[in-house]
This record gives sequence, C-alpha cells and structure tokens, in this order.
Amino acid sequence: MEKFYDPDFVMVSNGSTQHNETFRISHEGVYNTDTSYAVEYDNHAWAE
Repeated sequence: MEKFYDPDFVMVSNGSTQHNETFRISHEGVYNTDTSYAVEYDNHAWAE
C-alpha cells in the first residue's frame, strides 16, 4: 500500500477515521491472500 497511498492519507467512512498506519493494518488483515495478478499493457492497442 505504500506504493499507492500518501503517507498523510486519512480514511473517513461512516463516522470512523483511520490514519494511514491503522488503515494499512486493517486492509492487510481483510485482504491477506496469496492471489496475484499478472498485468500486461499493449502500447499498440487502440479503441474508437
């Protein structure tokens, strides 16, 4: 999550506030899985 979230991140939802570290720990507990995804980007693809 360090790659995607600002260190000053604060999540506010339904009256609850979580600062970055608390949110990270909570997120890791919920989404702790061995699932991984391979992503490829095609520079030559286009859409109309």
